[in-house]
Amino acid sequence: MKKTPQQIQNLKDALVWWKTVPEANVDLNYWRDNGTPPYTCNTICCFGGWCAVQPKLVAQGLYPEWGGAPRLVGRNDLDSSGVAQELFGDYQMFASSGCHRHDKDRGETDHEAVTHRIKMALKEKHQCGIVV
Repeated sequence: MKKTPQQIQNLKDALVWWKTVPEANVDLNYWRDNGTPPYTCNTICCFGGWCAVQPKLVAQGLYPEWGGAPRLVGRNDLDSSGVAQELFGDYQMFASSGCHRHDKDRGETDHEAVTHRIKMALKEKHQCGIVV
């Protein structure tokens, strides 16, 4: 299954805004910690938690549920993996540290791991992110 034009645009946009998120504020093992939107400099989130407050994704119906997990308005059937698939064409995009198929080694930071995931998802434009 091909990625949709919107999924490709979401990935391109994510590469831009993700650079503005401080490395110290990223932890792929927590949706959100130590705060509520708007996120502040001491807030720690995984990629899904940060996505849930990005204006372009919020405009597509994304919001942080209680606890910070990303959800889509009107799509209660989707868990966070389903949301990642809908937005980015990669159901593993919000995976914990080291659990995504493109996480290289455990030595890179969580921030670098997300950047790598986004870049690899863009290279896989023709795939849906599901390894068969």
